[in-house]
Amino acid sequence: MKRFAGWLLSSLGYLLYTLVVLVVLLWFLFPVDKVRVRLQAGMNAAGTDARWEIAGLHKAWPLSIVASGVRFREGENGGEPLILINELKVTPAVQGLLTIGERIPVRYQLRFLDGTVRGNGEYHPADGLVRGEGHLENLDLTGLDEIWRKMNRKAAGIVSGRFSVQGAWGNLSQLEGQADLVVSDGHIDLYQPFFGLPQLTFSRMSTVFNLRDGVVTLEQGDVESKMLAAEYAGTVTLANPPGLSEIKVNGSLEPRPELLGGIKDRTALALIRNQLKENRLSFAVSGTLLEPGIAFEGTSGVIDGIIQGGAR
Repeated sequence: MKRFAGWLLSSLGYLLYTLVVLVVLLWFLFPVDKVRVRLQAGMNAAGTDARWEIAGLHKAWPLSIVASGVRFREGENGGEPLILINELKVTPAVQGLLTIGERIPVRYQLRFLDGTVRGNGEYHPADGLVRGEGHLENLDLTGLDEIWRKMNRKAAGIVSGRFSVQGAWGNLSQLEGQADLVVSDGHIDLYQPFFGLPQLTFSRMSTVFNLRDGVVTLEQGDVESKMLAAEYAGTVTLANPPGLSEIKVNGSLEPRPELLGGIKDRTALALIRNQLKENRLSFAVSGTLLEPGIAFEGTSGVIDGIIQGGAR
């Protein structure tokens, strides 16, 4: 029995050693140029006008593949990239070597928007399923200036949080996912000023959202700022182009003394105070990402005229 156990252990050890040597050899022989072209083609297989570009692909120790200058553009001549990933590093997960025929487990790390995205993922060759989970750390939203420009607004903030995602490779438009995100020290321009504010500046904005069947469901959203506190929930139905995605969000806000104190029209201020219900106003955001609209409701119904009349 001892001889059998010894043979078994030595055989398993030899198998593991052989696998490690094989992985190392494959890594040294890895055809990075061919893989870069095939990977870029696979990412663009959806048939839309949007294009992914990979500037470079190289090997790094230990057994890692690094993609650099990954850009996402609108069309072949789309001007400045909407998204730029400075570096994406992928490393095989050693603990998954024995199951590599069934799934390919990896660890990854992105340098993106002056922050980092890192986590674990896996690819199932049999059905093309892709799964991933990870954390966002200190992503600077000002780096998405081309996206904000197309939406005719400016925005800023530092994003951190966690997420998970899954879908079929080659059909990434049907991805499903969840995220719990926090944006700190940010601001966003308002298409329709309220209380005389052309821009919402906040210390913290958070949301939990789910993506399924092309609909983003926003849950447990809240905003904290010097001017107001707000809670919100709703949906964003994704469309192509993204600017036509439909928004349906409802919430309530509590105006802070700093906000009400900036209203110079005493009559408007009195009307607003009379419309507060438990010191809060209800609101609804509807329309599209490109042309959203906001409506406020007080104790006597819609009061948009009063809100917009609260000039500073």
